[in-house]
Amino acid sequence: MAGWDLGLDYGHAGAARMLQTFGLAFLFIPINVAAFAYVPKEKSNMGTGIINLARNMGASVGIATVTTMLERRAQFHQSRLMSTSTISARVSQHAERDAGEVDRGGLDGGARQRASTRNDLRHDPAAGAMLAFIDNFKMLGVVFFAVIPILVLMRKPKAPAGSVPVH
Repeated sequence: MAGWDLGLDYGHAGAARMLQTFGLAFLFIPINVAAFAYVPKEKSNMGTGIINLARNMGASVGIATVTTMLERRAQFHQSRLMSTSTISARVSQHAERDAGEVDRGGLDGGARQRASTRNDLRHDPAAGAMLAFIDNFKMLGVVFFAVIPILVLMRKPKAPAGSVPVH
């Protein structure tokens, strides 16, 4: 997802979402087993409440962090795109002049296309938003890989014979 661009079609976005959903199915049961492994049966009600509280707080903090980062990075990228406007304006003027010479039989035929594409990206808020989403995807990927070593530190729960840790 960190390699997406504004040319993304619905099929690719839908396939990525299905892959995420498929992975979530294999996430929650092991998390619950690990969470309840050392909670005594008589305290399972309190354990359930604490685990659900931690899950809800983690989700809230995660959503707030990602949303804040998305908004800040969108503003950052939009301002960066707009800050190059004076340089890009001069480049665009040269490209337009060159494109005019093409019309008269002169230079590179793609100059007008490049100039209009540069202007479109500079003034399109979607370009800044897409760059912000890519930043978020990269950040979440780094967080995911940083959390993987925790799996190595987890011990396999030892359940008494005939009992199941979670129903």
